[in-house]
Amino acid sequence: MDKKLIVQRIDELLKEKHKTNYAMKEDTGISSTIYQWRKNTVRDATRTPSLRSIEKVCDYLGVALSYFFSFTYHEKIKYRVVELAEKLNMLDELKLNIVEVLVNYLIDQA
Repeated sequence: MDKKLIVQRIDELLKEKHKTNYAMKEDTGISSTIYQWRKNTVRDATRTPSLRSIEKVCDYLGVALSYFFSFTYHEKIKYRVVELAEKLNMLDELKLNIVEVLVNYLIDQA
C-alpha cells in the first residue's frame, strides 16, 4: 500500500476524531514510525508503514482496521453506522429515546 495514501488516511481520521499529530505521537509512543513518515519521505521512500503501526493508530483513534482501510465514501459511512449502533447499544432507555428524537428531527430537516 502506498505510504502517502496511509498518511492521508491517518490525517483524515485525526481530523475526524479531533486529534493532532503531536497528541498521537505523545500518547502512543510511535514517534519513530508514523510521526516520522512525513519527515522522511526521501530517506524512507520505499518503506511502507507496518500493519502493527497502523493497528496502534487505530487503537489510539478508537477505530477498527476495516474502517481505516475504507477509502470510499460509502465504505466509510457503513463502518461509522456500525460503530454508532454499537455505541447506541450502551445507552439506557431514556438516552436512547433522546437520540431517536434527535435523529427523527434531523431527518425531517433534510
